[in-house]
Amino acid sequence: MMVAMEPPELAKKRQMVIRSQMEQARELMRPVAAMDDKGVRLLQEYRQFLEGCQFELALGKLEELGHLQLAPGGFWRWLEQAAISLNLSDRIPGYREERSKALDRTNESKGKS
Repeated sequence: MMVAMEPPELAKKRQMVIRSQMEQARELMRPVAAMDDKGVRLLQEYRQFLEGCQFELALGKLEELGHLQLAPGGFWRWLEQAAISLNLSDRIPGYREERSKALDRTNESKGKS
Protein backbone atom coordinates (compact mmCIF):
# COMPACT_ATOMS: atom_id res chain seq x y z
CA MET A 1 0.00 0.00 0.00
CA MET A 2 1.37 3.37 -1.00
CA VAL A 3 0.99 6.32 1.39
CA ALA A 4 0.67 9.78 -0.14
CA MET A 5 3.27 12.26 1.06
CA GLU A 6 2.13 15.57 2.46
CA PRO A 7 3.06 18.52 0.23
CA PRO A 8 5.99 20.46 1.76
CA GLU A 9 3.97 23.67 2.14
CA LEU A 10 1.24 21.83 4.04
CA ALA A 11 3.75 19.99 6.22
CA LYS A 12 5.45 23.28 7.14
CA LYS A 13 2.13 24.90 8.01
CA ARG A 14 1.09 21.92 10.14
CA GLN A 15 4.42 22.06 12.01
CA MET A 16 3.88 25.76 12.71
CA VAL A 17 0.42 25.04 14.11
CA ILE A 18 1.75 22.25 16.35
CA ARG A 19 4.60 24.46 17.62
CA SER A 20 2.14 27.23 18.36
CA GLN A 21 -0.19 24.91 20.28
CA MET A 22 2.64 23.58 22.42
CA GLU A 23 4.05 27.05 23.05
CA GLN A 24 0.60 28.28 24.10
CA ALA A 25 0.55 25.47 26.68
CA ARG A 26 4.09 26.23 27.85
CA GLU A 27 3.24 29.88 28.39
CA LEU A 28 0.63 28.83 30.95
CA MET A 29 3.30 27.25 33.15
CA ARG A 30 5.32 28.88 35.93
CA PRO A 31 8.24 31.07 34.86
CA VAL A 32 11.61 29.29 34.73
CA ALA A 33 12.79 31.24 37.80
CA ALA A 34 10.00 29.61 39.85
CA MET A 35 10.75 26.04 38.69
CA ASP A 36 12.71 23.43 40.58
CA ASP A 37 15.63 21.57 38.97
CA LYS A 38 13.39 18.85 37.54
CA GLY A 39 11.08 21.44 35.97
CA VAL A 40 14.00 23.28 34.39
CA ARG A 41 15.38 20.00 33.01
CA LEU A 42 12.01 19.02 31.54
CA LEU A 43 11.66 22.43 29.94
CA GLN A 44 15.14 22.17 28.41
CA GLU A 45 14.35 18.72 27.04
CA TYR A 46 11.03 20.01 25.67
CA ARG A 47 12.83 22.83 23.84
CA GLN A 48 15.41 20.44 22.38
CA PHE A 49 12.73 18.12 21.06
CA LEU A 50 10.69 21.03 19.71
CA GLU A 51 13.70 22.48 17.89
CA GLY A 52 14.41 19.04 16.40
CA CYS A 53 10.79 18.72 15.20
CA GLN A 54 10.33 15.71 17.49
CA PHE A 55 6.85 16.84 18.39
CA GLU A 56 5.58 13.69 20.06
CA LEU A 57 8.58 13.68 22.42
CA ALA A 58 8.18 17.42 23.07
CA LEU A 59 4.53 16.85 23.90
CA GLY A 60 5.54 14.15 26.38
CA LYS A 61 7.93 16.50 28.18
CA LEU A 62 5.22 19.17 28.43
CA GLU A 63 2.88 16.54 29.84
CA GLU A 64 5.45 15.62 32.51
CA LEU A 65 5.91 19.30 33.33
CA GLY A 66 2.15 19.74 33.60
CA HIS A 67 1.91 16.92 36.13
CA LEU A 68 4.85 18.30 38.09
CA GLN A 69 3.31 21.78 38.37
CA LEU A 70 -0.41 20.92 38.58
CA ALA A 71 -1.03 22.81 35.34
CA PRO A 72 -4.22 24.80 34.75
CA GLY A 73 -7.06 23.56 32.55
CA GLY A 74 -6.01 25.68 29.59
CA PHE A 75 -2.63 23.96 29.52
CA TRP A 76 -4.28 20.57 29.07
CA ARG A 77 -6.61 21.97 26.42
CA TRP A 78 -3.59 23.11 24.37
CA LEU A 79 -1.95 19.71 24.77
CA GLU A 80 -5.18 18.10 23.58
CA GLN A 81 -5.18 20.33 20.50
CA ALA A 82 -1.54 19.44 19.77
CA ALA A 83 -2.36 15.73 20.15
CA ILE A 84 -5.22 16.13 17.67
CA SER A 85 -2.87 17.87 15.23
CA LEU A 86 -0.35 15.06 15.64
CA ASN A 87 -3.01 12.35 15.24
CA LEU A 88 -2.21 11.03 18.72
CA SER A 89 -5.79 10.08 19.54
CA ASP A 90 -4.68 7.76 22.36
CA ARG A 91 -3.52 10.77 24.41
CA ILE A 92 -6.68 12.86 24.05
CA PRO A 93 -8.76 11.17 26.79
CA GLY A 94 -5.94 11.61 29.31
CA TYR A 95 -5.59 15.31 28.52
CA ARG A 96 -9.35 15.78 28.84
CA GLU A 97 -9.26 14.05 32.22
CA GLU A 98 -6.38 16.23 33.41
CA ARG A 99 -8.23 19.33 32.23
CA SER A 100 -11.29 18.28 34.21
CA LYS A 101 -9.16 17.73 37.34
CA ALA A 102 -7.55 21.16 36.89
CA LEU A 103 -10.96 22.80 36.56
CA ASP A 104 -12.14 20.97 39.69
CA ARG A 105 -9.09 22.30 41.60
CA THR A 106 -9.89 25.81 40.40
CA ASN A 107 -13.54 25.52 41.47
CA GLU A 108 -12.53 24.12 44.87
CA SER A 109 -10.13 27.00 45.50
CA LYS A 110 -12.80 29.54 44.52
CA GLY A 111 -15.20 27.92 46.97
CA LYS A 112 -12.69 28.33 49.81
CA SER A 113 -12.21 32.06 49.30
